[in-house]
Amino acid sequence: LRDYFRDEIPSLPVFLIDTTQLTPTGFKGSNLEDLFAPLFSLAKGMFNAPPALCFLDEFDKRIMPTGDYFDKSIQNNLLSILEGSNIVETTKRGSNRSINTENIMFFGLGSFNEFREQKKNVKTFGFIDENTYNEFEYITANSLIEAGAITELVGRFPFIINYDILSNKDLDRIINKLVYEQAEAFDCDISITKDYRHALKTLTDLKYGCRLYANKIKEDVLNVYTNALEDKSEEKDVLEIILSKQNTYKWRAYNDEEIKILKNIEDALKSTLP
Repeated sequence: LRDYFRDEIPSLPVFLIDTTQLTPTGFKGSNLEDLFAPLFSLAKGMFNAPPALCFLDEFDKRIMPTGDYFDKSIQNNLLSILEGSNIVETTKRGSNRSINTENIMFFGLGSFNEFREQKKNVKTFGFIDENTYNEFEYITANSLIEAGAITELVGRFPFIINYDILSNKDLDRIINKLVYEQAEAFDCDISITKDYRHALKTLTDLKYGCRLYANKIKEDVLNVYTNALEDKSEEKDVLEIILSKQNTYKWRAYNDEEIKILKNIEDALKSTLP
């Protein structure tokens, strides 16, 4: 989402804030002024209210599930910012910078796994259908309040958007994109077998994301790439990496089409030289 807006509306400032660092005033950690310091780069005058987008990452960790003073205090501090107020920062030189958040759109992002675990572990009496509990129950405003969010804070978010479970088609698209990115980064050809693709999918439960894919693919490609460089033949120019149960590689010569592309690049570079 962050990258989408940065690409589509480059003139609109976009920020990503990790809310797990936020602590109540007086506690060790980041207070509001520290956490939202990037926003002060927009300030051009006293009570300036520039338009911007601000993504609050791991937002669910700040509103659930404890409900004690610590979390309530943080929520109350966030409330004033979300509803549009002035944040004042005192610089090291003693001067003040202020920014008004009235025209900043905030997005609260989180997996809310803890909420689902709470619902899953609720003990009941009597007979109950095992299928009554829906592990993928959509999060609603009432869900947030039940989990420990204060009503006023939830009211600052008029839209609550739930993402569906990733399908196999979605996972394949993600894997293909990650493989393509690694091929570009290492300047080589990369292919994956059905077994390797299946093994990747077992790294995630298909529910909340697949960051492990990127780490796994990058680690395997790097290991194969390192071994291939040590065994490079002078006559071969293109590295082909095959990700499988036993990752392999091979070197090959440029084909006619690749030679033509390289020739065009070489000619273009020569034409730019003085």
